[in-house]
Amino acid sequence: MAGPSGALLLGADLIKDLQRLLAAYDDKRGVTAEFNKNILRRINHDLNANFDVDDGFKHRAIFNERLSRIEMQLVACREQTVNVAGEKMDFHRGEVIHTENSHKYSEQSIAELASAADMEIHRVWKDPQGDFGVFLLGQK
Repeated sequence: MAGPSGALLLGADLIKDLQRLLAAYDDKRGVTAEFNKNILRRINHDLNANFDVDDGFKHRAIFNERLSRIEMQLVACREQTVNVAGEKMDFHRGEVIHTENSHKYSEQSIAELASAADMEIHRVWKDPQGDFGVFLLGQK
């Protein structure tokens, strides 16, 4: 709780057009795919693993409408066995490693979250496109 005179400043990525949202998380240049696959590179480096980063997994981004979030995944391209920290892990073709959630919010969903914390929105600032919001929350 913020206390009787306290406040919370919260930044939130706002819900936007689905095609635009998916294009941002699955860009044509593959920047996001490389970012996503970097987790396998880190596991290879830090845990002495042998993921085939380039050909073993492909990047996929989907929008989970029920949870209002982008889910980034790595999907196995073939049957494979990977060694991680001395343990063998079998992956079947199509098996998914869920790597990231990027939640999207509406002003209403922020108001509901605030209310659950006995707070309310006192002020909102949005960028001109309405892609991002900054919310000043305070006590009811």
